[in-house]
Amino acid sequence: PTLTTPATETPFSVAQSLETIDTSTMAESETAPPPDPIGFALGWLVLLGLVAVLLFAVWQLGGHWHTVTQATTSLADNRARSLLFWGLVVIGLLVSGYLAYVETTQITAVCGPVGECNIVQASPYAQILGIPIAVFGLLFYLTMAGLWLLQRSETMRRWAILALIVLTIFGTLFSLYLTLLELLVISAICIWCLTSAVVTGLLCLLVTTAVVKHQH
Repeated sequence: PTLTTPATETPFSVAQSLETIDTSTMAESETAPPPDPIGFALGWLVLLGLVAVLLFAVWQLGGHWHTVTQATTSLADNRARSLLFWGLVVIGLLVSGYLAYVETTQITAVCGPVGECNIVQASPYAQILGIPIAVFGLLFYLTMAGLWLLQRSETMRRWAILALIVLTIFGTLFSLYLTLLELLVISAICIWCLTSAVVTGLLCLLVTTAVVKHQH
């Protein structure tokens, strides 16, 4: 009996340790973001689109910078352009407002069939100095709206147009940075964030083409 006791204890301890290793491995795999080829494909498309918008904006503004800095005509004079601008701003405000609500109340966001927006919102990159990025998005779209209205003032028109150019380019650059984080660092896609990035890029394209075309 004294010889059989160690033999029965050893297999039990080995099996127990193997069970512990398997359980921890399963726990780690469950926390990994699920693969999302459609979301990542959309993310790369948005990224390439933002790069194209920035290159186009630099090309257009660089070739007409003198006339741009001397802008005297309001961009809001064109009704179709103004309607498009306000439509994009409203979409941006709705998206940013929803994400700001999600981040401040810590509720689960509705992500839809594409992407994992809750993984993105729970990441440390969703805040700057403790403030949700979506709040800055709200401020961005509200400032855009204010500058568009400020063009009505002849004395402030030139500065309002220049501020619109600078703000949309900065917003597109920041959207590019956030999209890169989703693709390369967080490894998850937020469809709401991609929507806001597309809206920002379209606003940059709208303002850039309007300024160059309107001042000739």
